[in-house]
Amino acid sequence: MGSRGPVPWTAGRPPKRTAEQEAKIGRRASSKATPPVAEVVALPPPAELPPVPVGLDERGVELWASVWTCAPWLSVDLDAAAVQLYCEQLAERNVLRASLAEHGATLVEPIVAPTGRVVGERLVAHPLLAPLRSLERAIDVTRERLGLSPGSRVRLGLAEAELAARAKSLRDAKLQWRKS
Repeated sequence: MGSRGPVPWTAGRPPKRTAEQEAKIGRRASSKATPPVAEVVALPPPAELPPVPVGLDERGVELWASVWTCAPWLSVDLDAAAVQLYCEQLAERNVLRASLAEHGATLVEPIVAPTGRVVGERLVAHPLLAPLRSLERAIDVTRERLGLSPGSRVRLGLAEAELAARAKSLRDAKLQWRKS
């Protein structure tokens, strides 16, 4: 209790929202205007691929070429370092996965008594699992920033042509249904 009585909202359930508050919440969510669909122009891939960075393995070189040919919105001058990072991350992930495939996801660890004698064994998670999971999160972030995932292409406005074509086909189907 405060000096002048109970302090509101310090104990128990918070008060329920009123109908007016609920209506305001609904209006806020629905009042967001969708961005206009702009005319989308297909960008051609670069005339020639940028030079492959030193240190990439065979898979990295293949990925380097496929990223530049499949993602024409990337700038050779500005995005080369990010694409290189992405290729290096995937190469590192391949090395970690190969090691896990060779040794397994669990390892046998001895249980040592205070006297120094081995009294048993236990299974523990492979120490490379944590770095692998962290690296996979970093790969996902890099993929999103480069616009290489479907969701990121939509957010960047690169999939507007596909969405516009889909919406047109749905409109046409609706018109056909109304005519019949």
